[in-house]
Amino acid sequence: MICITNPEGIVEHVNHQFCLSTGYLSGEIIGQKPTMFTSEQKDEGFYRSLWETVATVKVWSGSIRLQRKDGKLFWARTTASPLFDNRGDIVNYLIVAEDITNELLAQQRLAESDKLAAIGTLAAGVAHEFKNYLAGIMGHASFALGELDDVDALEVAREALDQVVQLSESANKVAMSLLTYSRADTEKLLEEELTDIVNNSIALIEKEFKNHSIELVIRLEEVPRVIVSTGKIQQLLLNLLINAQHAIGSDGVISVLLNRTGEHARLVVADTGKGIPQENLSRVFDPFFSTKGVWGKYKVAGTGMGLSICRNIAREHGGDLTVESVVGVGTTFTLLLPIKTTASLSGRLANQPRYARIMVFSTDHTLAASLGNNVSFPVK
Repeated sequence: MICITNPEGIVEHVNHQFCLSTGYLSGEIIGQKPTMFTSEQKDEGFYRSLWETVATVKVWSGSIRLQRKDGKLFWARTTASPLFDNRGDIVNYLIVAEDITNELLAQQRLAESDKLAAIGTLAAGVAHEFKNYLAGIMGHASFALGELDDVDALEVAREALDQVVQLSESANKVAMSLLTYSRADTEKLLEEELTDIVNNSIALIEKEFKNHSIELVIRLEEVPRVIVSTGKIQQLLLNLLINAQHAIGSDGVISVLLNRTGEHARLVVADTGKGIPQENLSRVFDPFFSTKGVWGKYKVAGTGMGLSICRNIAREHGGDLTVESVVGVGTTFTLLLPIKTTASLSGRLANQPRYARIMVFSTDHTLAASLGNNVSFPVK
């Protein structure tokens, strides 16, 4: 979608795709301001800031929720930039937009699918963990009831009931960790302790590690609180931990390290597994590429979306996820999250990754003519 306005922000030209996407005729748009398409999601201050940015000879890029003529909403990845005459004065503003509603919905479905797969992997371990807790609770409770008939055995009964309370608290911790993981509200960004997220994630899966004779080494340093979506970061970490367990199989070591490096919190998940061949290392974050199942040498089938989603989550939070690996030695994933974050991060979660400045080349003579002699386009 292409829209050109005058320096006052009044629409002078729109292309056919713009009309198709918004449902308006060109005659209904020309002479109006582009804010006629905006939904109530953003306040006036947001759009004032957008135009001020473009007016100061800068390019603005981001995603905005727009409204069609029939009232339906859609998301558009948008770039607004100034156009200049030969003297360097702004004569027009160029707005280029792309409907990304289906793209965002597809990403959300893939993320949910990957989360469900991870929950399926966890289910056996969590169920086994609860079974152990319930067996202990039932055993101690039955023992305490049997001792209540004997006045001299009240102290023994009290100790048994203390054990019931402790086991119940442990079971509740696992349940709360799983509930935290199940939350998928991308707009809910809060200041959180990364150590709590790490500990809650490990509580969900450490039983599985023990079943496979995997030693867990945890070194968590104190780092400042960061603004994150807890469920998404826990989803990322659980995916890395599950992948590490699959890479090892059994009898190995998984290390989880947390510290601060500059203005970032660094979370490292390292395993002593088989490692990733060099020819595959650059592709591990590619969608639908997997080293598991039919795509690789692992017995566990892979969808090829887990690490791609993990890196997207990291970048949505203004950070990044990287990997290093040596065949026969192991693999290390490093997550960097910015410590200095602001409430504007919520916009980036919805907008997805930032985009660089876009330059548009057009062979459309009508578009070139509408710009006059100020801008020339190669039309060969």
